[in-house]
Amino acid sequence: MNYIAFGLKIRSNIKFQELFENTISNDHDIDAADVMILKTNSQEQPLLTKNWLFEENRVLFKIENIAIFEIEEGNKITVYPLDDYNERIVKLYILGTCVGVLLFQRNILPLHGSAIAIDGKAYLFIGEQGAGKSTLAATFIKNGYQLISDDVIPISINDELVPMVIPAYPQQKLWDDALSNIGKKPADFQSIYGREKKYCVPVVDKFCYDPMPLGGIFELRKTDKEQLTIDSINGLQCLNILSMHTYRNQLLNKMGLTNWHFRCITRLVNNISVLQIKRPEGIFTAELIKSEVISTILKEKEIYHEC
Repeated sequence: MNYIAFGLKIRSNIKFQELFENTISNDHDIDAADVMILKTNSQEQPLLTKNWLFEENRVLFKIENIAIFEIEEGNKITVYPLDDYNERIVKLYILGTCVGVLLFQRNILPLHGSAIAIDGKAYLFIGEQGAGKSTLAATFIKNGYQLISDDVIPISINDELVPMVIPAYPQQKLWDDALSNIGKKPADFQSIYGREKKYCVPVVDKFCYDPMPLGGIFELRKTDKEQLTIDSINGLQCLNILSMHTYRNQLLNKMGLTNWHFRCITRLVNNISVLQIKRPEGIFTAELIKSEVISTILKEKEIYHEC
């Protein structure tokens, strides 16, 4: 099977219903794919004395009794099934941790959050679990905007040194209360394995398939105050926020990518605005936040044109 996701042509012997199918010109030409995903039937498995192994351009990790995953050279993911192999669990790890490692190997920065296309640019919503980033993105989609990525957001720097946000794949992961708030029924969607109240929500008809320049980043935080606020942040605080919300950031040091990562996030904060949204906890404010975000983006554009 052939797919396109994260800006890459992927060839896989595991079927992914959530990915966009692609026809590679020559089915027998392995070089036509950027990434190979191979579930092997070989009885020879890598020997792991720990759950993780880091080598140059090669990372292995084990999910107990499920599978061993090997990510090599930024172009190959090999899955070694174990006794209790479960393909739903394996696909979650492939599209999550494995892709995160693979993007690092390809020098593509993955941030953790949601990305929405607004007026020809990509705007990111990042934050801790439960901050409301996917719910906010779903509200934008409900109002006619397009999703670029949910969960893993790949960012590359083009030849003109412009940060570009690469589309991931056309699916959101939403909790049941978020579905209800945008008028959808949990019963219409498949739950994520191990998270019975979180669901896979396809957005094929509201997905942006083209890379977009990064327009800005909003960090969502909950507050005990009643007032919603959006404030610009600068300097070291920006770097700390982007570092905190880099996908699988705990792997950077072990992969020898700390300096590379610092250069990446520094380039981002030198090119775009980072803002912090503080929203009242316990109140569904996604529609209000959406309106305030659009208003903030418009004001920034006006200031830019005046300059």
